[in-house]
Amino acid sequence: MSGLREGLRHYQSGAVAIEFAFVFPVFLGIVYAMIAYGLAFLVLQSFTYASEEALRAALAHPCDGTCTPEELEPKVKEQVEATLSWLSVTYVTEATSGDDFFSCTPENLCTVRLSAGPLIPSLNLPVFGEVPRLPAELVGKASLRM
Repeated sequence: MSGLREGLRHYQSGAVAIEFAFVFPVFLGIVYAMIAYGLAFLVLQSFTYASEEALRAALAHPCDGTCTPEELEPKVKEQVEATLSWLSVTYVTEATSGDDFFSCTPENLCTVRLSAGPLIPSLNLPVFGEVPRLPAELVGKASLRM
C-alpha cells in the first residue's frame, strides 16, 4: 500500500506549479483591476468634490452677484488647488477641446469641470484583454445656479 502512495506522490509532483501558472495571472489581473478602478473612482469623487467646493467658494465671493466668470475664475482655481493639494494627479484647469474649466451661462448656471488623462498603464491579459478598461479622460463636474 505504501508503494502505491509513493507512486501517486511522484505522479503529482508538478501539479501545484502548473495550477499556480494558470491561477496566478487571473488573480494578478483581478487585484490589479481592483486597485486601478479604485484609484479611478477616488479621482472622480475627488474631482467632483473639488468642483462643488470651488463653486461654493465662488458663491461666497463678495461681489453681490455682479461678478463675471473672469473675475471669479482665480478664486475657483485657488479653491480647487487647495482641495486637491493631497492628490498627486495632474488635472486640467484650462480650456481644452471646447470645454472650459469654469464657465457661466447667461442664466447664471456656473460649471466647474476637472479632467485628467489615464492614471496608470493597463495590462493586456490573454483571455481578458485590456485591464482596466478606463475612459481616456476622467472628468469630474459640478454645476450651481448663482
